[in-house]
Amino acid sequence: MTASLGSKRIVLVSDNPERIAAARNHIEAVFGGAQEGVATLWSKTGGTMAFSLAEPGAKDAMARAAVSAAAVTDIYYGVNLLGGRPAAGGRGSADQVRLVTSLVADVDVKVGQADKPQTLAEAMAFIESLPLAPSRITRSGGGFHVYWILATPYVIASDDDRAEIQALSGRWSSYVLNMAAERGYRLDNIGDLARVLRLDGTINRKHGGAANVVLVEESASRYAIADFLSLLADVVEPPPPVARPTSNQPLRLDAAAVLARARAASNGSKFVALYDRGDLGGHGGDHSAADLALANHLVYWTDGDAVQVDRLFRGSALFRDKWDEIHYADGRTHGQGTIATALADHPVRITAPPPRGKPQDAGYLPVALQGDPQDEGDPQDAGLVDDDLPDDVAGLKLIILDLRRRVGAAEQRVVAAEQRAEVAEHRADTALVRARELVDLQRKTGRILGNKHLGQERITAVALVHQFGKRKADEDGRVRMPLQTLARGAGISEDAASKHVQKLEKHGVIKRSVEWIPEAIDAVTGEIRGGHKALFVAPTTNVIDFAEAVAQLKPEIVKNWGGARRSCPHHPDAAVEKTTTWACTECGEILDSKTETIRPNPQDAVFLDDVDDELQPTGTDGPRVTGTSLPCGRTKRSRNRPSSHNVGVPERIDSPGGSVAAAWLSGTSLGSSDESQASGEVVF
Repeated sequence: MTASLGSKRIVLVSDNPERIAAARNHIEAVFGGAQEGVATLWSKTGGTMAFSLAEPGAKDAMARAAVSAAAVTDIYYGVNLLGGRPAAGGRGSADQVRLVTSLVADVDVKVGQADKPQTLAEAMAFIESLPLAPSRITRSGGGFHVYWILATPYVIASDDDRAEIQALSGRWSSYVLNMAAERGYRLDNIGDLARVLRLDGTINRKHGGAANVVLVEESASRYAIADFLSLLADVVEPPPPVARPTSNQPLRLDAAAVLARARAASNGSKFVALYDRGDLGGHGGDHSAADLALANHLVYWTDGDAVQVDRLFRGSALFRDKWDEIHYADGRTHGQGTIATALADHPVRITAPPPRGKPQDAGYLPVALQGDPQDEGDPQDAGLVDDDLPDDVAGLKLIILDLRRRVGAAEQRVVAAEQRAEVAEHRADTALVRARELVDLQRKTGRILGNKHLGQERITAVALVHQFGKRKADEDGRVRMPLQTLARGAGISEDAASKHVQKLEKHGVIKRSVEWIPEAIDAVTGEIRGGHKALFVAPTTNVIDFAEAVAQLKPEIVKNWGGARRSCPHHPDAAVEKTTTWACTECGEILDSKTETIRPNPQDAVFLDDVDDELQPTGTDGPRVTGTSLPCGRTKRSRNRPSSHNVGVPERIDSPGGSVAAAWLSGTSLGSSDESQASGEVVF
């Protein structure tokens, strides 16, 4: 059975029962006893597959399709069930959701990012601190997906039902986010009804990796809507921020003055990049992070005037419609939440009356601590007043608390910087090793071409090195090797490539095997329909040693007959000795003689010596060989071209003579490539 995923044709396989069983268990746990609704699989490349749960075997087919698709692309599934098929290439919208199965959370782990858990153990500790025990926890490859599964799916029968369950999902997501914020984490808000997540048994290929999605923990806990409502009803909303203790109002500047001071500050270039150009480069392309950074600048220069911050932000290059969209369960917009976060991070300023003779807008620190008077743009420099410390205890406490917070934040930044340095050092070491291997492999590849003891098979060996470098090996170190690709890379025929591979195997530098690949599987009976043989090749040890071995290879040359075959009529398969004699033409005395053991010329054989019998029926690892009788009694051999091995498989073929170095320089590391899956055939 095959299915479409965008432009890809996915072959549904059944030879990976463990992955399929994991995906099937996940689907059954989340969808429960639902007998209606449409489940979806979706890929970012634009592919969608839909499965009606009203049809028998839909969950099994969905599990097989997910595992098959995961072999060639990142695959996601809709947590909630739709009322009908989604639009082509779409994952379905919130308006299409018919059955809500779970409330979910996404806890990412990112080493070196201060607002994320740094380890899996740290993330699990947070999950275990939540008041409702999860029904299911899946390791997603980048962290954890957490499920609170409903005992009975919530049926959306009206717009009011949809609004009610969307509000509950949003409030629960905000509750989890707020719990995370208390630990200094910032999690993604995934409270939308059309949420898609990863299935157990699939593979997370994000950022070029290949992490398995696996079940971590599963319980029998199932929840009713009332369980969430009861918990959320007891949540006390955070009180409004306490007014900053001041004995006089800070000096208010007009918008032009605020912007002028911000641009002229020592860190003014950062402000200009955000405010004037809307540059996201300093924040990894994260628009929301850039919004918060600009809000921090504006809060500092307006001394925490939220109204003026909002007005100035609307005039910036970063302003967008999302600023006024409701983004929180309590009804706050994205802009209001961003300003509130910036205000919470803004140091408390005690603006007591300045001493006599000093201007109102003097610096905040005592003169002895002010430092460079030009360095006035860093929000971290905000602190004490330029007068003596306040006399009241409350004011001192506020200053101490602010200093403690700033010291803690500085310590976190130091730890994050150390972790980033460790990651950078590891990457540098990896790059150095990779560069050394590249130079070594490039040198040995050139030595292969210079090995005069080899014939044309040395070109095939170079093509093999290239393929070993850019194709992904299986768990046994084998690389699937279409003869068509190898032949075109070496600039030879498929027949010659097949013979060269077999010669290299006989020389002991590679291992070769042929396997049967099914083309389709009956979803009901499991019967395999159609298929073909596929060639798998692996270096005996590794690609570096393979290149060195071929470069030094000196195969024994056996002398052939130089004419028609002569053989013993009683022992036709026995070896034949050829004796050369030197004699005097006058007296006939024998002066010298030499005897050689030689074999028949291959042109007298009906079948090629180097073609394995097991491959002749299909031509997978070589051509079909047929015989035609000639008048002289010999047999003329002909070949059926092209080989049936992987005909029509789309492959990117590098120019002849290309090496693994070229693959590495283009960003393809040894032992990893997506090209091996280009055919859409799935092999585990």
